[in-house]
Amino acid sequence: MHTRIRILTLTLLGFAIMYLCPGTYGEAWNGMSGCKPHMENEIADHVQYTETDSIKITSLLSEARRQSNKTNITIFFARKLIGLPYVAHTLEVNKREKLVVNLRQLDCTTYVENVVALTMCVKQNRYSFAAFCDNLRTIRYRGGSAPHYVRRLHYFTDWIQDNTAKGICHEIQSPNPPFSATQKIKVYYMSTFPEKYEMLRNNPEHVKPISATENAINGKSFRYIPKAAIKNTTLLRNTIKDGDIIALTTTLKGLDIQHVGFAVWHKDGLHLLNASSLRHKVVEEPQTLYAYLQKQRTMTGVRVVRFSAM
Repeated sequence: MHTRIRILTLTLLGFAIMYLCPGTYGEAWNGMSGCKPHMENEIADHVQYTETDSIKITSLLSEARRQSNKTNITIFFARKLIGLPYVAHTLEVNKREKLVVNLRQLDCTTYVENVVALTMCVKQNRYSFAAFCDNLRTIRYRGGSAPHYVRRLHYFTDWIQDNTAKGICHEIQSPNPPFSATQKIKVYYMSTFPEKYEMLRNNPEHVKPISATENAINGKSFRYIPKAAIKNTTLLRNTIKDGDIIALTTTLKGLDIQHVGFAVWHKDGLHLLNASSLRHKVVEEPQTLYAYLQKQRTMTGVRVVRFSAM
Protein backbone atom coordinates (compact mmCIF):
# COMPACT_ATOMS: atom_id res chain seq x y z
CA MET A 1 0.00 0.00 0.00
CA HIS A 2 1.60 3.26 -1.15
CA THR A 3 -0.97 5.63 0.36
CA ARG A 4 0.54 7.51 3.25
CA ILE A 5 -0.95 6.32 6.53
CA ARG A 6 -1.59 8.94 9.17
CA ILE A 7 -2.27 8.63 12.85
CA LEU A 8 -5.20 10.41 14.48
CA THR A 9 -5.19 14.19 14.04
CA LEU A 10 -6.02 16.41 17.00
CA THR A 11 -9.55 16.83 15.63
CA LEU A 12 -10.16 13.10 15.42
CA LEU A 13 -8.53 12.64 18.81
CA GLY A 14 -11.14 15.00 20.17
CA PHE A 15 -13.89 12.80 18.69
CA ALA A 16 -12.18 9.70 20.08
CA ILE A 17 -12.00 11.12 23.60
CA MET A 18 -15.61 12.31 23.42
CA TYR A 19 -16.90 8.90 22.36
CA LEU A 20 -14.53 6.58 24.17
CA CYS A 21 -14.59 8.03 27.69
CA PRO A 22 -16.71 6.31 30.36
CA GLY A 23 -20.18 7.75 30.64
CA THR A 24 -20.48 8.30 26.90
CA TYR A 25 -20.15 4.84 25.41
CA GLY A 26 -17.67 2.83 27.46
CA GLU A 27 -14.44 1.07 26.62
CA ALA A 28 -13.55 0.96 22.97
CA TRP A 29 -10.68 -1.49 23.11
CA ASN A 30 -10.23 -4.58 25.20
CA GLY A 31 -8.04 -3.64 28.13
CA MET A 32 -8.51 0.13 27.77
CA SER A 33 -10.31 1.74 30.67
CA GLY A 34 -11.33 5.38 30.62
CA CYS A 35 -9.37 8.24 29.05
CA LYS A 36 -5.75 7.31 29.54
CA PRO A 37 -3.04 9.97 29.11
CA HIS A 38 -1.61 8.20 26.06
CA MET A 39 -4.96 7.47 24.40
CA GLU A 40 -3.76 8.75 21.01
CA ASN A 41 -0.86 6.33 20.88
CA GLU A 42 -3.02 3.39 22.00
CA ILE A 43 -5.70 4.02 19.36
CA ALA A 44 -3.13 4.68 16.65
CA ASP A 45 -1.47 1.41 17.58
CA HIS A 46 -4.68 -0.46 16.72
CA VAL A 47 -6.11 1.45 13.73
CA GLN A 48 -4.74 1.92 10.22
CA TYR A 49 -6.45 4.36 7.88
CA THR A 50 -5.85 7.30 5.57
CA GLU A 51 -7.17 10.81 5.82
CA THR A 52 -9.36 10.00 2.81
CA ASP A 53 -11.01 7.18 4.76
CA SER A 54 -11.78 9.29 7.83
CA ILE A 55 -13.18 12.14 5.72
CA LYS A 56 -15.37 9.77 3.71
CA ILE A 57 -16.77 8.06 6.79
CA THR A 58 -17.63 11.28 8.60
CA SER A 59 -19.19 12.64 5.40
CA LEU A 60 -21.34 9.52 4.96
CA LEU A 61 -22.47 9.65 8.59
CA SER A 62 -23.29 13.34 8.30
CA GLU A 63 -25.38 12.70 5.19
CA ALA A 64 -27.11 9.74 6.83
CA ARG A 65 -28.03 11.90 9.79
CA ARG A 66 -30.13 14.08 7.47
CA GLN A 67 -32.12 11.17 6.03
CA SER A 68 -35.77 10.64 6.87
CA ASN A 69 -36.78 7.99 9.39
CA LYS A 70 -38.28 6.00 6.50
CA THR A 71 -34.90 5.56 4.79
CA ASN A 72 -33.52 2.04 4.75
CA ILE A 73 -30.17 3.14 6.11
CA THR A 74 -28.38 -0.11 5.24
CA ILE A 75 -29.35 0.20 1.58
CA PHE A 76 -28.47 3.90 1.72
CA PHE A 77 -24.89 3.13 2.78
CA ALA A 78 -24.58 0.09 0.50
CA ARG A 79 -25.50 2.22 -2.53
CA LYS A 80 -23.16 5.04 -1.48
CA LEU A 81 -20.22 2.67 -1.99
CA ILE A 82 -21.23 1.61 -5.52
CA GLY A 83 -18.36 2.00 -7.96
CA LEU A 84 -15.53 1.48 -5.48
CA PRO A 85 -12.96 -0.98 -6.85
CA TYR A 86 -12.91 -4.61 -5.79
CA VAL A 87 -9.52 -5.48 -4.30
CA ALA A 88 -8.78 -8.71 -2.45
CA HIS A 89 -6.67 -9.05 0.71
CA THR A 90 -6.99 -5.42 1.84
CA LEU A 91 -6.74 -6.56 5.48
CA GLU A 92 -3.48 -8.45 4.89
CA VAL A 93 -1.18 -5.43 4.88
CA ASN A 94 0.57 -5.52 8.27
CA LYS A 95 3.02 -7.85 9.99
CA ARG A 96 1.00 -7.37 13.17
CA GLU A 97 -2.79 -7.23 13.02
CA LYS A 98 -4.39 -3.79 13.10
CA LEU A 99 -7.93 -2.61 12.55
CA VAL A 100 -7.68 -1.74 8.85
CA VAL A 101 -10.12 0.95 7.75
CA ASN A 102 -10.22 1.12 3.94
CA LEU A 103 -13.16 2.66 2.10
CA ARG A 104 -11.14 3.07 -1.10
CA GLN A 105 -10.93 -0.64 -1.96
CA LEU A 106 -13.29 -3.40 -0.88
CA ASP A 107 -13.78 -7.14 -1.11
CA CYS A 108 -17.15 -8.75 -0.49
CA THR A 109 -16.64 -9.20 3.25
CA THR A 110 -15.13 -5.78 3.98
CA TYR A 111 -17.94 -4.21 1.95
CA VAL A 112 -20.50 -5.88 4.22
CA GLU A 113 -18.53 -5.04 7.37
CA ASN A 114 -18.17 -1.36 6.51
CA VAL A 115 -21.87 -1.00 5.70
CA VAL A 116 -22.80 -2.80 8.93
CA ALA A 117 -20.49 -0.57 10.99
CA LEU A 118 -21.97 2.57 9.41
CA THR A 119 -25.51 1.28 9.97
CA MET A 120 -24.72 0.59 13.62
CA CYS A 121 -23.51 4.17 14.07
CA VAL A 122 -26.87 5.52 12.91
CA LYS A 123 -28.85 3.08 15.05
CA GLN A 124 -26.73 4.08 18.05
CA ASN A 125 -27.00 7.81 17.23
CA ARG A 126 -23.19 8.03 17.13
CA TYR A 127 -21.85 9.97 14.16
CA SER A 128 -18.06 10.08 14.59
CA PHE A 129 -15.10 8.35 12.98
CA ALA A 130 -14.19 6.97 16.41
CA ALA A 131 -17.65 5.40 16.73
CA PHE A 132 -17.27 3.82 13.29
CA CYS A 133 -13.89 2.31 14.23
CA ASP A 134 -15.36 0.99 17.46
CA ASN A 135 -18.19 -0.72 15.59
CA LEU A 136 -15.91 -2.11 12.89
CA ARG A 137 -13.67 -3.69 15.53
CA THR A 138 -16.70 -5.04 17.36
CA ILE A 139 -18.05 -6.91 14.34
CA ARG A 140 -14.71 -8.01 12.85
CA TYR A 141 -13.15 -9.68 15.92
CA ARG A 142 -14.34 -12.40 18.23
CA GLY A 143 -16.12 -10.91 21.20
CA GLY A 144 -15.27 -7.42 19.95
CA SER A 145 -11.71 -7.86 21.22
CA ALA A 146 -8.64 -5.85 20.26
CA PRO A 147 -7.36 -6.74 16.77
CA HIS A 148 -5.52 -10.05 16.50
CA TYR A 149 -5.34 -12.31 13.46
CA VAL A 150 -6.57 -15.45 15.21
CA ARG A 151 -9.51 -13.55 16.71
CA ARG A 152 -10.62 -12.16 13.36
CA LEU A 153 -13.85 -13.84 12.19
CA HIS A 154 -12.47 -15.38 9.00
CA TYR A 155 -15.31 -17.83 8.24
CA PHE A 156 -18.70 -16.21 7.69
CA THR A 157 -20.55 -18.83 9.71
CA ASP A 158 -18.32 -17.85 12.63
CA TRP A 159 -19.00 -14.17 11.82
CA ILE A 160 -22.75 -14.75 11.97
CA GLN A 161 -22.63 -16.68 15.24
CA ASP A 162 -20.32 -14.25 17.02
CA ASN A 163 -22.26 -11.18 15.94
CA THR A 164 -25.51 -12.89 16.90
CA ALA A 165 -24.08 -13.41 20.39
CA LYS A 166 -23.28 -9.68 20.50
CA GLY A 167 -26.91 -8.85 19.65
CA ILE A 168 -25.99 -7.24 16.32
CA CYS A 169 -27.72 -9.65 13.96
CA HIS A 170 -29.54 -12.97 13.77
CA GLU A 171 -29.90 -15.61 11.10
CA ILE A 172 -33.27 -16.28 9.48
CA GLN A 173 -33.89 -20.00 8.90
CA SER A 174 -37.67 -20.26 8.51
CA PRO A 175 -40.28 -20.82 7.19
CA ASN A 176 -39.88 -24.03 5.21
CA PRO A 177 -40.35 -23.39 2.33
CA PRO A 178 -38.37 -21.45 1.19
CA PHE A 179 -35.71 -22.65 3.70
CA SER A 180 -35.92 -26.20 2.43
CA ALA A 181 -32.20 -27.14 2.34
CA THR A 182 -29.61 -27.74 5.06
CA GLN A 183 -25.93 -26.86 5.06
CA LYS A 184 -23.69 -28.90 7.37
CA ILE A 185 -20.49 -27.01 8.08
CA LYS A 186 -17.15 -28.63 7.29
CA VAL A 187 -14.45 -25.97 7.04
CA TYR A 188 -10.73 -26.58 6.96
CA TYR A 189 -9.31 -24.47 4.14
CA MET A 190 -7.20 -22.05 6.21
CA SER A 191 -5.52 -24.64 8.42
CA THR A 192 -4.98 -27.01 5.49
CA PHE A 193 -3.48 -24.37 3.17
CA PRO A 194 -1.69 -21.90 5.47
CA GLU A 195 0.76 -21.10 2.70
CA LYS A 196 -2.05 -19.18 0.95
CA TYR A 197 -2.24 -16.69 3.87
CA GLU A 198 0.72 -14.40 4.47
CA MET A 199 0.04 -14.06 8.20
CA LEU A 200 -0.06 -17.85 8.60
CA ARG A 201 3.09 -18.29 6.52
CA ASN A 202 4.93 -15.80 8.72
CA ASN A 203 3.34 -16.97 11.99
CA PRO A 204 2.92 -20.76 11.86
CA GLU A 205 1.92 -20.76 15.53
CA HIS A 206 -1.40 -19.20 14.44
CA VAL A 207 -2.42 -22.31 12.48
CA LYS A 208 -3.38 -24.33 15.56
CA PRO A 209 -5.85 -21.75 16.97
CA ILE A 210 -7.30 -21.26 13.48
CA SER A 211 -7.86 -25.02 13.31
CA ALA A 212 -9.57 -24.88 16.72
CA THR A 213 -11.89 -22.18 15.39
CA GLU A 214 -12.75 -24.37 12.41
CA ASN A 215 -13.49 -27.33 14.66
CA ALA A 216 -15.77 -25.20 16.84
CA ILE A 217 -18.20 -24.60 13.96
CA ASN A 218 -17.78 -27.89 12.12
CA GLY A 219 -20.74 -30.23 12.31
CA LYS A 220 -23.28 -27.45 12.84
CA SER A 221 -26.23 -27.28 10.47
CA PHE A 222 -28.06 -24.27 9.06
CA ARG A 223 -31.16 -23.93 6.89
CA TYR A 224 -30.79 -22.13 3.58
CA ILE A 225 -32.85 -21.32 0.50
CA PRO A 226 -31.74 -23.36 -2.55
CA LYS A 227 -30.98 -21.26 -5.60
CA ALA A 228 -33.85 -22.76 -7.59
CA ALA A 229 -36.24 -21.12 -5.09
CA ILE A 230 -34.85 -17.56 -5.36
CA LYS A 231 -37.80 -16.36 -7.41
CA ASN A 232 -40.03 -13.31 -7.47
CA THR A 233 -42.78 -14.72 -5.26
CA THR A 234 -44.87 -13.31 -2.43
CA LEU A 235 -43.37 -15.95 -0.13
CA LEU A 236 -39.81 -14.85 -0.85
CA ARG A 237 -40.68 -11.14 -0.60
CA ASN A 238 -42.16 -11.81 2.84
CA THR A 239 -39.07 -13.81 3.86
CA ILE A 240 -36.12 -11.70 2.66
CA LYS A 241 -36.13 -7.96 3.39
CA ASP A 242 -34.24 -5.06 1.81
CA GLY A 243 -30.90 -4.73 3.59
CA ASP A 244 -30.66 -8.35 4.77
CA ILE A 245 -27.18 -9.84 4.43
CA ILE A 246 -27.13 -12.57 1.80
CA ALA A 247 -24.50 -15.30 2.32
CA LEU A 248 -24.09 -17.57 -0.69
CA THR A 249 -23.51 -21.20 0.24
CA THR A 250 -20.96 -23.23 -1.71
CA THR A 251 -19.77 -26.67 -2.74
CA LEU A 252 -16.13 -25.54 -2.61
CA LYS A 253 -14.28 -27.93 -0.33
CA GLY A 254 -13.21 -26.59 3.05
CA LEU A 255 -15.34 -23.45 2.85
CA ASP A 256 -18.81 -22.50 4.09
CA ILE A 257 -19.68 -19.29 2.26
CA GLN A 258 -18.39 -18.24 -1.16
CA HIS A 259 -19.73 -14.69 -1.38
CA VAL A 260 -21.72 -12.11 0.60
CA GLY A 261 -23.74 -8.99 -0.17
CA PHE A 262 -27.01 -7.22 0.57
CA ALA A 263 -30.54 -8.04 -0.57
CA VAL A 264 -32.50 -5.40 -2.47
CA TRP A 265 -35.84 -5.92 -4.17
CA HIS A 266 -36.65 -4.61 -7.66
CA LYS A 267 -39.90 -5.02 -9.58
CA ASP A 268 -38.51 -8.06 -11.40
CA GLY A 269 -37.26 -9.80 -8.26
CA LEU A 270 -34.44 -9.98 -5.74
CA HIS A 271 -31.08 -8.39 -6.62
CA LEU A 272 -27.67 -8.35 -4.92
CA LEU A 273 -25.63 -5.33 -3.81
CA ASN A 274 -22.06 -6.63 -3.61
CA ALA A 275 -18.36 -6.02 -4.07
CA SER A 276 -17.97 -8.16 -7.16
CA SER A 277 -14.74 -9.85 -8.20
CA LEU A 278 -16.40 -10.53 -11.57
CA ARG A 279 -17.20 -6.86 -12.24
CA HIS A 280 -14.13 -5.59 -10.33
CA LYS A 281 -16.15 -3.08 -8.31
CA VAL A 282 -19.12 -2.59 -5.98
CA VAL A 283 -22.33 -2.96 -7.99
CA GLU A 284 -26.06 -3.37 -7.67
CA GLU A 285 -26.40 -6.37 -9.94
CA PRO A 286 -28.60 -5.58 -12.96
CA GLN A 287 -29.68 -9.21 -13.20
CA THR A 288 -31.82 -10.87 -10.55
CA LEU A 289 -30.16 -12.96 -7.88
CA TYR A 290 -31.92 -15.99 -9.39
CA ALA A 291 -30.27 -15.35 -12.77
CA TYR A 292 -26.92 -14.64 -11.11
CA LEU A 293 -26.98 -17.90 -9.16
CA GLN A 294 -27.85 -20.02 -12.18
CA LYS A 295 -24.50 -18.98 -13.69
CA GLN A 296 -22.52 -19.86 -10.54
CA ARG A 297 -21.84 -23.59 -10.62
CA THR A 298 -20.37 -23.82 -7.11
CA MET A 299 -23.03 -21.68 -5.37
CA THR A 300 -25.96 -23.66 -4.00
CA GLY A 301 -28.25 -21.08 -2.39
CA VAL A 302 -28.50 -18.35 0.24
CA ARG A 303 -28.39 -17.98 3.99
CA VAL A 304 -30.09 -14.85 5.30
CA VAL A 305 -28.86 -12.63 8.14
CA ARG A 306 -30.85 -9.70 9.54
CA PHE A 307 -29.92 -6.81 11.81
CA SER A 308 -31.30 -7.05 15.32
CA ALA A 309 -32.76 -4.00 17.04
CA MET A 310 -29.83 -2.06 18.51
